[in-house]
Amino acid sequence: MSEMSTFILAFLKSVQRTLQVTCSMPASPGKPFVKGTRPQTPVALTGSSDIMSGAYSRQIRICFTMPMYEAILSNMLGQKPDSMCSDLEDGAAALLNIMLEQTHLSLNQVPKHSWRSRVIKGDTVASDSSHTLVIPFKTQAGEIQIEFEPGVQGEI
Repeated sequence: MSEMSTFILAFLKSVQRTLQVTCSMPASPGKPFVKGTRPQTPVALTGSSDIMSGAYSRQIRICFTMPMYEAILSNMLGQKPDSMCSDLEDGAAALLNIMLEQTHLSLNQVPKHSWRSRVIKGDTVASDSSHTLVIPFKTQAGEIQIEFEPGVQGEI
C-alpha cells in the first residue's frame, strides 16, 4: 500500500474517532465519489489544510453545512451557540488539526508532513474536481464531507 493510501485510511479512522470522542457524534463513512459526479451538498464552512510531504502536496478539507456544524458545537460546548463568530468558526480548522494529529499518532510516527489549516466560509471551495475524492460521513445530525485533493509531484 502506498504512503498516501496508508495516510488516508489512518485519517478516515481519525475522523471517526474525533467525531465520536471530541464531538459526541458517532459517524460512519459513506461511499466515496469524485467531486462533481453527484449533486454537491451546500457547504457553509470548511476546515482546509494544505499538507506538504517531501515532493508531494495535497489538500484535505472537512466540509459542513451550518446546521451540522452547529450540532457539533452544541455537543462540544453543551449548548447551542447564540450566534456564530469567527472564534467559533475557527473550530472547523481546529477539528481538522485534531484529526491530523490523531492520524500521526495512530501511525506511530512523528509528523513528517507539515500543514497549515484555515477556515473557508461559503458554499464553494475552488478545486480541481476531476481529481478531488469526497468521502461523506453520516451522523444522526446530518452529513460531513471529507475531501482529498492530491497535489502534483514537485509542488510544495
